[in-house]
Amino acid sequence: MAQTPLGIVTPQDIARSVTAQKGELQETVRQQANRLTKDPLRQARLNKAFQEIAGELQRHDNGDAVLSTSQHPMASVLQSFVQQKAAESGKIETTDEGPIVRFSDADLLEWIKTGFLIVFDSQDKFQWHTAPDDPDPWLKQDTTHLRIAAFGDWATGRYGAPLIADSIRNDPDGFDMVLHLGDVYYSGQPGEVQDLLIDAFPYRNDSLHRALNGNHEMYSGGKPYRDAIASGRFQQRETHFFVQNKWWTIVGLDTAYKDHDLMDEEVDWLKRILQQAGDRKIVLFSHHQPFSLLDSQGPKLVNKLKDILEARRILAWYWGHEHRCVLYDKHPKWGLFGRCIGHGGFPYFRDQLGPTVDKLTFKKVGPDKENGVPGARILDGPNQHIPGAPKLYGPHGYASLVFDEHQLREFMHRPDGVTIETKLLTA
Repeated sequence: MAQTPLGIVTPQDIARSVTAQKGELQETVRQQANRLTKDPLRQARLNKAFQEIAGELQRHDNGDAVLSTSQHPMASVLQSFVQQKAAESGKIETTDEGPIVRFSDADLLEWIKTGFLIVFDSQDKFQWHTAPDDPDPWLKQDTTHLRIAAFGDWATGRYGAPLIADSIRNDPDGFDMVLHLGDVYYSGQPGEVQDLLIDAFPYRNDSLHRALNGNHEMYSGGKPYRDAIASGRFQQRETHFFVQNKWWTIVGLDTAYKDHDLMDEEVDWLKRILQQAGDRKIVLFSHHQPFSLLDSQGPKLVNKLKDILEARRILAWYWGHEHRCVLYDKHPKWGLFGRCIGHGGFPYFRDQLGPTVDKLTFKKVGPDKENGVPGARILDGPNQHIPGAPKLYGPHGYASLVFDEHQLREFMHRPDGVTIETKLLTA
């Protein structure tokens, strides 16, 4: 099924309108906050969060015609809100780059008066439930060959994302699991989850379909995402899961319900899973990273999993969140291979890694000895799927993993399915 592109709500336009209508908007937000709650501290937090929006979005502006957002919950929800109001008001313009929201300063003020703060403040978290201690039953224990397609930060409906979906959907070799590592843009609202995750997902009749939780899903409280994966073709029991056969235990973690962290119940669950795994090799998947050369570290994740990591129980850990493809050397302390594969569909500026190249190339960086991060190879090159600015943005793509008894071989692909890198991972 074709993906519905995410309409671009440019941070620059919102920041301009917030600045132009600053006095009236602040008064509108103050009135809405007062109607929402009588708690002066909560009122102050809501007002402060709104005042941060203009600066936050300006820092993440990619230009008029290129999708961008931030990790600020209210800013991301505002982009979703503006897109919805623009669609209702006929303010979405069709361009060669896809649908772009065009609105005036007066439009933004009027839309926010209709109750934006009420929408934002209603984004309560779904109730946490810990997954069962038994594996998803789809995989036969005597299966000797297992193939997984994995991709992160993909749910935009734009750029390389539709081609990735087509490549996975049409792959002649088949997949046992198709796995998204999280982030539905802008903020995981019901319509976004429906259009960009559920309707667009690369379903296959031979596959189990799984989707992990991301921080953008949680900006809406995560309820649309949680409800969606529990039904339809997912039938996913919880936001975290595991499967296993005779040789492997493969675990998907929820690192977004508690932002860039794990619930204590989830840690206990994981320890039980690994205890019963025996001598099986362990592979983890998550949205957030435990460490990084180019972004923030994951100290809360590392602290929660310290015993597991130091026992060198994990062979490989795949994550998204950072919109790049980064293949780390084996971790010197934990013995695992870290893999960032968050380059599934969100546009990201290329890192300055030496001379500019015109074709896909892995560039060596690191290590960062101060933070204990191993060296890595980072995928660089132009993104031909971003009209008008391919050289400014890094490439999109996805991974496929083949588990054959005791060995794991990974493949990194372009959006069209062409393999650009392969490696055998060994303990």
